[in-house]
Amino acid sequence: MTRPIPPELMAGPFTHAMARELGVTEKMLRGRRFVRLFPRVWSVAGVGMDVHGWIQAARLALPERAHVSHLSRLHDLGLLLGDPRPIHFTVSGDLHLRLPGVFVPRTEVLPPCDDRGVTLASAFVQACATGRLLDLIVIRD
Repeated sequence: MTRPIPPELMAGPFTHAMARELGVTEKMLRGRRFVRLFPRVWSVAGVGMDVHGWIQAARLALPERAHVSHLSRLHDLGLLLGDPRPIHFTVSGDLHLRLPGVFVPRTEVLPPCDDRGVTLASAFVQACATGRLLDLIVIRD
């Protein structure tokens, strides 16, 4: 008989360690009921992934010192203007990690951050480098 999927995993992306704590085996993760999003990050197959889900998946795949930034920070707050891809995170220091659909610029000094990512003012300044002018005007207003 097939083991049921723990309800906690139906809410969005999760790490390999989170799944293991809930009794999901490696063999189960390799089956059809789960989808690998990034290294060590999974989702239940068929569960819709919106921009918030992808940002959370990237957050789980990256080290804690990586902070959601640029338009992605604004998307994370619910302001869905501009293209959600690539997802942007900013990290201080050296990091050589490639995730499909995720761009991680490195900097020597991080912009101001809060508990979720770079501050809104920093995100807007970063978005100005890559965003469309019309989207930036709407964000500013």
